[in-house]
Amino acid sequence: MNFQNDKIHYKMYKAKGKWVYAGITTMVVTGGFLFLNQGAKVHADQANQATATQQDQSDRSTVSNDSLASTSVAAEPDSANLSVQSQATTSQAATSEATTSQTTDSIGNSTSTETSSVSASKPSEQVSNAPVESAQAAPVSQTTSSQASVASATQSEATGSQVVTSQQPQASEKSVMPSTMTLAAENGETFNANVTDPDYPAGKWQDPNSDHYTFGYLKTDGTSQPVENVVFSTNRNGDGTVYIYEFDAQNNLLNSYTLTGEKDSVTSKSNPGITYTKYSEYSVTASQAGSGRFSKDWFYDDNVISPQYSNIGFFVPKLINQKVTYIDKDTNQVVSTRDISGMSGQDYLIDGIPKEIVAQDYVVSIPDNHQGLVSSFGIPGTKWTKTFVGGKYTLVYTEVDSKGTMDVNLYDDAGNKVGQTYRIDANYQKNGDTTNYYYDTPEGPINVRSIYVPQSNDIVYYVNRLAKLVPVNKATGEPFNNGDDDVLYETDPNDRTKIVAPKIPNIPGFLALDPRDPSGKTYLKPGDPYPVAIDDPGTDTQVQYIEDQSSISGSNKTITVGDAVPTAEELGAAATDPEGNPIAVTVDTSQVNNQVPGDYPVTITSADGQTKTVTVTVVPNEQTIDGNNAKIAVGDRVPTAAELGASATDKHGNPIDVTVDTSQVNNQVPGDYPVTITSADGQTKTVTVTVVPNEQTIDGNNATITAGDRIPTASELGVSATDKFGNPIDVTVDTSQVNNQVPGDYPVTLTTADGQTKTITITVLPNKQKIDGNNATITVGDRIPTASELGVSATDKFGNPIDVTVDTSQVNNQVPGNYPVTLTTADGQTKTVIVTVLPKKNDVNRNGLIIHGNNAVINVGSRVPTASELGIYVTDQFGNPVRFTADFSQVNPLVPGTYPVIITTADGQVFTIMITVVGTTPATINSSLPVNQRLVAPTATKSASGQQHLPQTGQTNQASLWQLLGTGFITLASYLGFRKRKHS
Repeated sequence: MNFQNDKIHYKMYKAKGKWVYAGITTMVVTGGFLFLNQGAKVHADQANQATATQQDQSDRSTVSNDSLASTSVAAEPDSANLSVQSQATTSQAATSEATTSQTTDSIGNSTSTETSSVSASKPSEQVSNAPVESAQAAPVSQTTSSQASVASATQSEATGSQVVTSQQPQASEKSVMPSTMTLAAENGETFNANVTDPDYPAGKWQDPNSDHYTFGYLKTDGTSQPVENVVFSTNRNGDGTVYIYEFDAQNNLLNSYTLTGEKDSVTSKSNPGITYTKYSEYSVTASQAGSGRFSKDWFYDDNVISPQYSNIGFFVPKLINQKVTYIDKDTNQVVSTRDISGMSGQDYLIDGIPKEIVAQDYVVSIPDNHQGLVSSFGIPGTKWTKTFVGGKYTLVYTEVDSKGTMDVNLYDDAGNKVGQTYRIDANYQKNGDTTNYYYDTPEGPINVRSIYVPQSNDIVYYVNRLAKLVPVNKATGEPFNNGDDDVLYETDPNDRTKIVAPKIPNIPGFLALDPRDPSGKTYLKPGDPYPVAIDDPGTDTQVQYIEDQSSISGSNKTITVGDAVPTAEELGAAATDPEGNPIAVTVDTSQVNNQVPGDYPVTITSADGQTKTVTVTVVPNEQTIDGNNAKIAVGDRVPTAAELGASATDKHGNPIDVTVDTSQVNNQVPGDYPVTITSADGQTKTVTVTVVPNEQTIDGNNATITAGDRIPTASELGVSATDKFGNPIDVTVDTSQVNNQVPGDYPVTLTTADGQTKTITITVLPNKQKIDGNNATITVGDRIPTASELGVSATDKFGNPIDVTVDTSQVNNQVPGNYPVTLTTADGQTKTVIVTVLPKKNDVNRNGLIIHGNNAVINVGSRVPTASELGIYVTDQFGNPVRFTADFSQVNPLVPGTYPVIITTADGQVFTIMITVVGTTPATINSSLPVNQRLVAPTATKSASGQQHLPQTGQTNQASLWQLLGTGFITLASYLGFRKRKHS
C-alpha cells in the first residue's frame, strides 16, 4: 500500500470518524494475530500427550526410584538414557559392567541413565523363594515381546533388560502372516520355514527399502516441534546399522540419519535438543535436552505405549540362526537338523519335513512351538546386569532354567551382596497377583523388574526311525558315503506294518549283486526293486556292491575336407567288462561325410552292450600363406620375414613356419626384386622388394633482422626436409646462439629426424628508425601548414625512407593559440610538433588579452546586431576564450546617428566599437566604406574543432541583404497605394 500521497488524520472529532478509527485499529490488531499464528501447527494428540505427562508425573510421585533419590520426586529408573551392552556371555565369560548416570530435569524430577549388560555367573547365593513386600514399590510397566526373530540380542526399554543370544526360537500364539522367506522343496524336501515381519500398528510408516527392517517408533511430547514421530530401521543382514527418520505432525518426512559404528552420534537438524547415539554395536539411545520427552509408541520387543522419558534406550534387532531338530523317538538320536534365520521381532512358522525323513506315519507329533517368536532367553547360568546410582549398585539376574526362572541379587560397588536373593519366574509382574520385590538403599528403593521375554528354547520333532536298504562295498564291508546313499523303507499304503520293496540305488562306479546268485555274477540295475522280501521294517538290509570295471572309451576327431574317415584305432575306441577284461568293440562311421564340413556322430558299441558316441568334425581346408611387398632406399638392409608380414596356416587354420628367400635382392642398386615365401606344408608366394634412390634433402635460408626484432621462425627461415623416399619430415631449428639484441652474424643449425643437418646464418643489423618535423607559426586565417612546410620525414629500421601521416585535426587557424600536430610512420614511430596561430594585427592586445570587434552600419528601425554578429570575442594569449560583457544600452536604432557599444573584459579592460544608424531605406553593402563601417552580416561559423566563431570584418550575409530589400519594396508599394486612394 502506498501512503506517500495520502493524508492520514490522527484526530477524529466526529463520532463517524471515531468509529472509522476504531474499525481500522481492530483490523490491524486482528491481522497481527493472524500473521503471528501462520506458522503454528495443531497436534491432534496434544490432549493425549498432556494426559500421558500427567500420568507420568503421577506415577513418579508415588513410586520410589531405583536411582539416587532424596526428597525430590523420582522418575522410573528405566526412563533414562538406556545404553545397551549387546554382547551376551555365558557363565564362563567375564563380568561386563555397565554404568548409570543421573540427571535432574527442570521441574525437579530425577531421570536415570542406565546401562544393562550380560555377565558371567557370580558364586551361588542363598535363594529365598519368599517374596518381600514393599509398601513403596509399585507395579512396573510390563514389557511384552509380541514379535521375535532369529536375532542375537534384544532389549525392552521399560525394564532396561538385555536378551542373550539364543539358538532356539520362541513359541507364540500369534497367527502367521504370509511368508516372506521359504526354504524351498528340493530332492523330496518339504521343509518350509516362513519368516515374516511383525504386525505393525495400523497407519505406521515403514521403511520402503526392502533391505531395511523397521523395528520401532518413538513419539515426542509435543514440545519437540517440528519433530513429532521418529521411526527406526536396520539392515536385514543384521550388521547393526541404524536408520533414523524424523516426521512432523502431518507425517511429512523431515530428516533421515544413519548410525553405523560404536559411539556414532547425530543431532537432529530440526530440533538441536534431540540426539541419537549408538553406544554399542546393537544399542541406541534417543535423548532430549530440557523439558522434551519421548514415549515408546511401538517396538518389536515392546508394543505397549510407554510413559514419557527424556532418554530412551533400546536394542537394535540382530539376524540370528535358529535350529530345528528331528530326533528318532526310539534311539533318541538326531536324525536331521535345519536352520532358519530372521530378525528380532519377526514371526516364524515351520511345516513340512526334511528329505532325510519319511513323512507318512512316522512323524509322531508336531511340537507346539513349530510356530511363534524367537527369543534369546533360556540359557541357564546366563547373567544380566543393570547398574544404578552411578555404578554404586549392580542388580544381577541369573537364569536358573530355560523356562524364565531367575535369581535376583543386588551388589554394592565393593562386590558385597545387599539384601536377600529373590527368585522370580516367567510370570513375575505379568499379572495382578505378583508381589513386586525391591531393595531398600540409603539412596532410595531399587525395584526388581521382569526382564524375561516368553520363549521356547528347543524346536524338536520326534519321529519313528524306519529301517533302510544299505548299499555296502563288498570289498570293505562299509556303507557308501557314510550312509548318504541308504534307501529308507516306504510304508505300504494298504498295510502300515509292512513296506514296499525299496529301489536299488545307483552308486556310480559300482554294481549291485543279486542276492539270489551265490556266484556273484548276476547284477541288479539301479531302480530295480530289491528281489527278496523284507519281513522286519525296523531292520536294515544290506546290498553288496562290487566295483564296476566295465568301461568304454573313444575320442572326438577333427579332419579336413577330403581326409580319410578315422579308424577305430584313430578314434581310441576300447572297452572292458565288469571285471576289467578287454572286450571287442565296433565303430559305426556310416554317418560321416568327409567331403562336406560338419559334425558327424560315430557310435562305439562293446560286446557286452555298452555304447558311447563320439564326434568326427569335418572342417574346411584353411591353408593360407601371406606376405607384403616392401620398399627400401639404396643402402638400406634387406627386409626380414616379419617386416614382409610373412605368415602361413595349415589346413586346420593352425600357424606354421615359413622361409623367406631374399637372395635376389640387391640393396645397392635401384630396382624391383622378387622374394619367395615358402610354408612348411609346401605353400609358396612371391612378393617384391623395390629399391629406390635416396631422396633425402634439407633446406633453409639465411635471414636478416635488426636489433630488438623477434628471432625468425622455422617457416620464416624457409626450413624443410624430406626422407629418403621424398616424404616431408620434421626439422628441429636450433637458434640458441642468436642474440637479437647485438648486431652480428649468428649460426642456426637445422636437424631432421633421420639425422640430416644444415647451418644457415641470421644477421642482426643496427636499428636505423628515425622521424623528424618542425614547429610552425601562422596568423589567424592563414592556411594550415603542409607536411613539407613542417619539414616532415622518417626512415625505417634499415634506414629506408618511409611515409609519414600528419594529423592537423587539432589546429584551429581561426583562433590564436598553440596546437599540437602528430606525426606517425607506418612502422609505429610518432612525434609531435606545434603550430602557433597568432592574432591579426588589428586585434587589440592588452595585458595578454586579445580583444576583437567590428563596427557596423544599420538602417533606421532595424534590429540592433548581437555581439556574435559584431564579431566580438576575447581570448588569452593561448587562444582560450575569456568572459566579457557588451553594453548596447546607448544604441537607438530608430534615430540616425553613431552609437558606442562598450566591451568590458572580466579584468575590467574596456574596448569600444560603433554602430551607425542611417536613413530610412534598406541598408546596402558599400564596399567603398572603411572596413569598420561595413554592415556586419550575423552569420556564425564553426571551426574544425567544433568551436563557434563570429563573422570576420568584411563578411556579408546574402540572406540579410534580401530581407532589407524586401522590406523597402513593401514600404514603397504601401505608399503608392495610399496616394492612389487619396487622389481618387
